[in-house]
Amino acid sequence: MSEARTGRIGETITSLWLEKINVPNEICHVAGADIIAEYQNIIYRIQVKARQKKDFNRHGARREVYAFQACKGGKKNKLTREDCDIVAFVCVPLERVIFRAVNDTLRITIRLRDEEFLKKNIAQLTWQQAIYNLL
Repeated sequence: MSEARTGRIGETITSLWLEKINVPNEICHVAGADIIAEYQNIIYRIQVKARQKKDFNRHGARREVYAFQACKGGKKNKLTREDCDIVAFVCVPLERVIFRAVNDTLRITIRLRDEEFLKKNIAQLTWQQAIYNLL
C-alpha cells in the first residue's frame, strides 16, 4: 500500500475516532494540518501520522513497534505549535489512534506497540491528555 493511501486511511480512522468521542471534525489539509477539530469552542489542528506495517531494525529483523516520524520536511524538523496542535498516531491494521499534544519535548521518532493502541478507551484518554497538555 502506498504512503499516500496509508495516510488517507489514517485520516479517516482519526476522523472516525474523533466522532466516536464526540469531537466534531473535518478532514481538510490546511497549513500542515490534516484535520480540523472543535472541542469546547476551541479549534485544534491535527497532523495525522499513520503506519501500515511494523518496522525492521538495521539487521532486517522485524521489530514489535510501529515507528512514527513526528516531523516535517526532509531534514526531520520537529513539529511545533506553529505547524499543528495535536499529532494523531494511527495504527492502520488495528484501526486505532493515539493523540499527543505538540510541544518541545515531542521526540522526532515515536515508537508504539500494539498493546498501547489496544488499551481500553485509548483514543478518548489520549485526546483528553493532549488537550490538557495544550492548556
